[in-house]
Amino acid sequence: MKFILGVVIGLVIVPLLVVGYLASGFGPTAATDKPLPFETWIAGTALRKRIQKEAPVRDLSTMTTADLVAGADTYKKNCVVCHGLPDKDSAIGAGMFPPAPQLLQPPKPRPGFQPGRGREGERGPGRPGGPGRGGPRPNGDFWRVKNGIRLTGMPSFEKTLSEDQMWQVIAFLQRRRDWPPEVKAAMQPEGAAASAPVSNVPTAPGAVHPKAAAAHQ
Repeated sequence: MKFILGVVIGLVIVPLLVVGYLASGFGPTAATDKPLPFETWIAGTALRKRIQKEAPVRDLSTMTTADLVAGADTYKKNCVVCHGLPDKDSAIGAGMFPPAPQLLQPPKPRPGFQPGRGREGERGPGRPGGPGRGGPRPNGDFWRVKNGIRLTGMPSFEKTLSEDQMWQVIAFLQRRRDWPPEVKAAMQPEGAAASAPVSNVPTAPGAVHPKAAAAHQ
């Protein structure tokens, strides 16, 4: 009898309580609401297993500086609004649920990490494989860019970017600690060149220096 009662409670009463709660209007649907119990674990586990199953493998060490510059351009046009710049976090990304990771900021250690006791297990764009790491590994970042992540604000770029553009932006992110000078220049604000000091241009006797002329306009 107790077994039957447990089955009834598990298969009928509990689902009815869940439906009633959701229908009451108190469900956490706003971006500022806290997640439901087990919501983070369920969503995170499903995403992690899907990525492990489908993520492609590619050696990004062959990407050229031109590829990285192209990746920087793609990032500035498509990613900055949510994922920020090296010296500026995205306010829009901070207001999302979950908050969009600021991909160009220094990586944060995983919970429980103790300095001096192994790698910190950095978060953000995945570390590329290399000597001593077993070579290239499945790239979850490519999967995220191509497919997006439902109910997070992360869109799919499958119909927006080519696969070459996706790999370029991923290589750009994975090299974020040692960008070549050309990539650093590409990431400068658009008005940086315009705000550079005006050089001392030689002028003919009696001519007005450009700075002085601009001051009187």
